[in-house]
Formats: sequence, C-alpha cells, structure tokens
Amino acid sequence: MIGTLLAVAIGGALGAVGRLAIVRWTTRGSAEEVQGLWDAPSRATLVANLMGCLSLGLYLGSGDGGPIWLDALIVTGICGGLTTFSTLIGDLTRLADQARRLAAFGYLAVSFVLGALFLWLGTHLG
Repeated sequence: MIGTLLAVAIGGALGAVGRLAIVRWTTRGSAEEVQGLWDAPSRATLVANLMGCLSLGLYLGSGDGGPIWLDALIVTGICGGLTTFSTLIGDLTRLADQARRLAAFGYLAVSFVLGALFLWLGTHLG
C-alpha cells in the first residue's frame, strides 16, 4: 500500500512538472493575448491533455499492464498530474464568457476528438 501511494506521489510530481513545462513552452512570448482561434492557456491545456492521452495509450497498448505500483505511477500519477479536466472546463467557460462560443465549441470538439485519436494511436504504437 505504501509503495503504491509513493508511486502515485512520484508520478503526480512528474506529471505536474511536465504540465508546467508544456504551459511555459506553449505560452512563451504570448502572455494572455489571443492568437488565432484559442488563447495561449487553452492551447497549453489542449497540448497537455493530448500528451496525457498519448502517454496513456502508449502504456495501455504496451501489454497487459504491469504491477499495481506501475499502473499507479503511470496512469494515476503521471497521466493524472499532466492532464486536467477542470482546466479544460475553465477554458471553455472563459471562451464562452468572452462571447467566443464558436471557439469554445471547436475547442471542446477538438479536445475530445483528438484526445480519443491520440489514445487510440498510443495503444497501436505501444
């Protein structure tokens, strides 16, 4: 039990650091201004969530899973720390509040469609 909790903690830390790196990479030089269809924070969330879907797919596609501690490290820890549903919903709400409802709908559709595609791709590459 302690080993599984430690695996989740380590994986969560790695995922959160990865998410911060993605946020800094995707928002560099753009501050909060709108560039293109979505603003920088929305792009950061999309990239982090897609990388999480791909990572999960790669892990799931690599075999029958692993020991409980490895599932905890990768699935719950790393993928959980990297991705975020609450930020996705926050981004959608912010876009809708800015009267950018078409952008919000597009962002939702792209997030779910590409998320499913990246997960599927990962399972077939793994």
